[in-house]
Amino acid sequence: SLKHKNKNHIDEKEYLDLARYYLYKELPQKAIKVINDGFDKDIVERSKENYELMADSYFFLRERDVGIEYLIKSLELEKDSNIAFKIGRFAFEEEDWFLAIKYLKEASDLNYNKVPGRLDLLIGISYYEVNKINEAEKYFNNALNYEATKTPAEGWLAFIKELNT
Repeated sequence: SLKHKNKNHIDEKEYLDLARYYLYKELPQKAIKVINDGFDKDIVERSKENYELMADSYFFLRERDVGIEYLIKSLELEKDSNIAFKIGRFAFEEEDWFLAIKYLKEASDLNYNKVPGRLDLLIGISYYEVNKINEAEKYFNNALNYEATKTPAEGWLAFIKELNT
C-alpha cells in the first residue's frame, strides 16, 4: 500500500518539469496553470526561481505587467542585479518610467555591469521622459565614459542642449 501511496504523490520537480515542457511547447497558459496549482497545493515552493518561471510564462504571453510583478516578488526574496535590470528594462519598454528608474537604479546599486554605461543611458532616457532634465544630463554624462554608450549619450546631450536654446 506504501507503493500505491507514493505513485499518487506528485512532487515539485514533476510540476516544474511539466510547466517547463508546456513553455517549451509554447503553451504558457498551461505552464501558469500548473505552477499556480502547485502553489495552491503547497507542492511548489514560492521561491525566487519559481517566481521567475512564472514571470517568463507571462512575458511569453506578452503580459508584461504581470511578469514584472513576479520578478519583483523574486527580487524581494533575494537581491539579484540581473533580475533588477530585467524589471527595469521591461518597465522601460512599457514606458513605465518611474518603475524603470527605480529598478535600474537598484540594478546599479547591486553592481549590475554587463554593458558598462547602459544603465546610465537607460536611466538618463527615463529621467528625460519624466522631464527631469538635470537628472537626465547627469546620467548621460556618466554614459559618455563608456565605449558602448558614448555615441548615444552625446546624441542625447546635444538634443537636450538644442531644446534649451
